[in-house]
Amino acid sequence: MIVTIDGPVASGKSMAARNVALQLGFYYLNTGLLYRAVAYLLIRKYGNLPTCSELILPGLDFIDAITYRYQGDVPHILYQGNDITRYLADTTLDQYASIVSGYAPVRERLLDVQRAFALELDVVAVVRDCGTVVFSHADYKFY
Repeated sequence: MIVTIDGPVASGKSMAARNVALQLGFYYLNTGLLYRAVAYLLIRKYGNLPTCSELILPGLDFIDAITYRYQGDVPHILYQGNDITRYLADTTLDQYASIVSGYAPVRERLLDVQRAFALELDVVAVVRDCGTVVFSHADYKFY
């Protein structure tokens, strides 16, 4: 089952999603971690964050090697099978993750990662356009 929550920035969507997931025994899809991972990996690859015009789809192939998994009750991000979650807590990634999430090619490449996570699990998701694009087939959508 997939439940999506859409809403304006800083409206409490993430907190609501975590609470709903906990109450239902579902998994919470924290897409912020995914965008932080992309920002982290881009900075690691290029030394800084490239502009949107500098990003071309073949340059985003590394996103295919990102996996979102739970270990215990904590989400982890794997890159090429290696856990990079600990690097994603760096507060300097806050602004970069926000910038990266605005890049349409990045959002498109992350669709498969997000959908793969929800393929066999019960999920509560807060994703940009989660009820209309990412999980248009969601069982329940809240706006």
